[in-house]
Amino acid sequence: MAVAGGIAVLVGGFSMRLGALALSVRQPARPFALACALLLVRETLEEGPSRRSRRRFVALYCGLLLSLAAASTPRLVGDGHEYLAVTWNLAQGRPPALTPAEWERFSRLLAADFGGAPPLVGGIPGGDGRVDVLHFWLYPALAVPAQAALRALGPPTLPFFLLNAALLAAAAAILHSRVGAGATLLLLGGPILWWVDKVHPEVFFFSLGAGALALLPGRPAVALLLLALAAAQNPVFGVALAAAAAWIALRGRLGEPFVWPALVAAAGLALANPLYYLARAARPFPLRDTVLPHSPNLAELGAVVWDPNLGLVPGWPNLALTTLLGLAVLLSRRDRRPGAMDVLCLLLAGAALLFLFTQPGNMNHGGTRGMSRYALWLAPLALPCLAALSRGGRVERFLLAGLAAVSLAYGLGDYHPRMAERYLTPTPVAEWIWTHVPGLDRPLPEVFAERAWGFPPLGRVPASTPACEKALLMGDGTPVGRWPLPCAPAEKPLPCRAPGVFCYAHPVPGGYSFARGPAQPTFLDPLSPRWYWSGQPSPELVHQLAGVPWKELSIVAPADEGVFFPRREGAGRIQLRTAPGAYVAWFDSPRRPGAWVSPAVREPSEAVLLDPHRGEGISHIELQPVSERRVELPAGRALLLVVKALDRRP
Repeated sequence: MAVAGGIAVLVGGFSMRLGALALSVRQPARPFALACALLLVRETLEEGPSRRSRRRFVALYCGLLLSLAAASTPRLVGDGHEYLAVTWNLAQGRPPALTPAEWERFSRLLAADFGGAPPLVGGIPGGDGRVDVLHFWLYPALAVPAQAALRALGPPTLPFFLLNAALLAAAAAILHSRVGAGATLLLLGGPILWWVDKVHPEVFFFSLGAGALALLPGRPAVALLLLALAAAQNPVFGVALAAAAAWIALRGRLGEPFVWPALVAAAGLALANPLYYLARAARPFPLRDTVLPHSPNLAELGAVVWDPNLGLVPGWPNLALTTLLGLAVLLSRRDRRPGAMDVLCLLLAGAALLFLFTQPGNMNHGGTRGMSRYALWLAPLALPCLAALSRGGRVERFLLAGLAAVSLAYGLGDYHPRMAERYLTPTPVAEWIWTHVPGLDRPLPEVFAERAWGFPPLGRVPASTPACEKALLMGDGTPVGRWPLPCAPAEKPLPCRAPGVFCYAHPVPGGYSFARGPAQPTFLDPLSPRWYWSGQPSPELVHQLAGVPWKELSIVAPADEGVFFPRREGAGRIQLRTAPGAYVAWFDSPRRPGAWVSPAVREPSEAVLLDPHRGEGISHIELQPVSERRVELPAGRALLLVVKALDRRP
């Protein structure tokens, strides 16, 4: 396959036939990736790591990363534009903070590749007229040498791919020497592959965390420095650094060579982030405005572990299985059981990270393919259990090799770098649960509202799945309250009527069953001012609204409203959403008396106007493409207009 890929690169693809056997290679990166993947799996069957096998493994892994990136389309996710802007400015010999003029120039340069950069919102102005981005400059600074050397030779994301690949290759070399090929491939061949060509620090954190945990028993000074680099980029990793320092002290290893200098250097690196922002803007933590300190509940603490959208266990099930098997091996052999201090420090680090993950106001963040980025940061904590399997007998090693192959297949499938970002739709596991056994899961309100209902401008409460198999409500002191448009409103039980209380509703014969939802203080002001209804609507009206493809509707820019309403008078503010064969409009009051709109359609359609607050239909008219009909808009209240193609099926 590697040879076929090489020929395809040289000749631009080829096809050949040998009797009944046909071979066609049009995308050379794919056979390269498959060849490297199969050879990496073979490496896991080798007994006893050696320098030669380590070099071979790292070379094959780098080949895999290169082939995956070659088959992907460069794009920015999450806060990638911020990191890219800092690297661009540093490569010009300027400070990491940008002036407004520099940001505008950067946006213009980026327009050819990504359509420009978003405005610098939420930046931190300094006294010199420059504005710092919200994320520290250490990670983007590491990409500056590649940026300076490769300027104009490839996409702007290329320096970050090289940086990410170098970090993963270094982690692979460290892990291979400490825990063997099987554990290394399982950890580095899974979901982390999606981030290899992304301008985002997930590979940075993941590689440093894994390398530090692997080196801590034998090279504690180096482990401290690796964790300090992660803490310098994100102070959250300061808790991991503190746990490592505590482990070294409790194990009585402070007197070993280089440990004290490493502790001093690590403290200096970890303080670089807050000291920089303190000097620049008199505030040590620039992201403090996005954090709401509070005591989290169990649902918040466990979301990045078991939530079917965010969690590490549903998002990487074979890692969870391997961890449990390794834990069983550790507990079954007295000579390999970890000491109490080892377990305590590991648990404290994990618990502290889980606590800190609950404090930001965006648990359902972007920049990911599936599970939370925070969950990915926890994955290296499985290394002690993976190492136990790697050091076991022949059966354990073969089992680990098989699980590593599964992890690699999973990574090459759902987490290939070419796959799209996914954080506004449920994962396949979550979607199946919500539509088949909805009572099994009570996710955080933010997660359900944004993934089930869509965002923006929805992504708020009330929310539901497209066919109302599961609905999220919020109490407002009234018996019925606000309901998502695909659902039939009904009275809620008393506990679900209290203002601010979240409840999930699940359809049952004759109505709904209700379950209290978890509180989420960081989900601020979630009650939607639009796209809901209430009252006691007729079954016909419920049926009409249920037939609208709510999940497929996308927002319409105000400049394009004239396409749907070529003529209107006194209609006031409108918010439009559209999908093939349907569109809906929410009219905010006030409106002038005698207001009307003339909906445009391309096929025979019906227009249903209703009062969403009372759940009452106001008018129902049929529309034809060749004739104009007006829909009168009563004044003084919000209105919802649904326009959808007539169903002509017999």
